[in-house]
Amino acid sequence: MRLLFRAPIYFYRYGLGRLMSKRLLMLIHTGRKSGQPRYAVLEIVRHDQASGVFFVPAAFGEKADWYLNILETPEVMVNHRGRHREALAETISTDAAADEFARYVVAHARTARNLGKMMGISFDDPGALAEKIPLVALRPR
Repeated sequence: MRLLFRAPIYFYRYGLGRLMSKRLLMLIHTGRKSGQPRYAVLEIVRHDQASGVFFVPAAFGEKADWYLNILETPEVMVNHRGRHREALAETISTDAAADEFARYVVAHARTARNLGKMMGISFDDPGALAEKIPLVALRPR
């Protein structure tokens, strides 16, 4: 199962990121213990075209390794559709996250419903969702 979840990383690492969905990106971050580059493919909740900011959820909560790593070292690299950008990662407030999740549910209702079933959570209350799932802004540098 782990191999299945990690497979998209290899697409990005071998220069095939442009073939991936526009709703995914690869985050390259620094391991908090090893200091080595680490990789995570994440779903994009929203990409603000004007500012270039990507909003990504820590879907497995505050204990996700990539999330803990960006808290330690917020300077990251983002690979979206084969284009690399330096970025600064920051957790956004629960209220702002609730607004972003509400937008996501409107824009991607079927995906939200399916993710909710798979994860055992409800997207019906964006405020409660924001309490459980931290949302990170990846701001271009």
